[in-house]
Amino acid sequence: MLSAADMTSMQGTAGLTRVTSCTIQRNTLVSDGRGGQTASWTTIATTTCCIWPPMRNAQRVVADRLVLDNRFALLLAPGTDIQPGDRVQAGGSQFEVNEVVAPRTLEVERLVYCTVVK
Repeated sequence: MLSAADMTSMQGTAGLTRVTSCTIQRNTLVSDGRGGQTASWTTIATTTCCIWPPMRNAQRVVADRLVLDNRFALLLAPGTDIQPGDRVQAGGSQFEVNEVVAPRTLEVERLVYCTVVK
């Protein structure tokens, strides 16, 4: 079993790879002042991340079909508040979060899969 000191050390080492500044945004409903609401992208966090480009010729199964996997992987600090549908601005690109990989036990980094927003 890992001690708390071991986890802290592992998280600190993993944090050395997160050198790209990023802004996490969530689509929220904002009052329009007339009784209605308007959807608006609101910044919920500014942090650092590591961006992994899609692997060349990678494939995955979607709805029982094999498709080209053109998703980027972003590594964020453990416990980062991020969910599918959020947007991340990082490295001069804007990404839409498709999947947040839930930790099975202890979390060293938060792994999310994203596609580039055009």
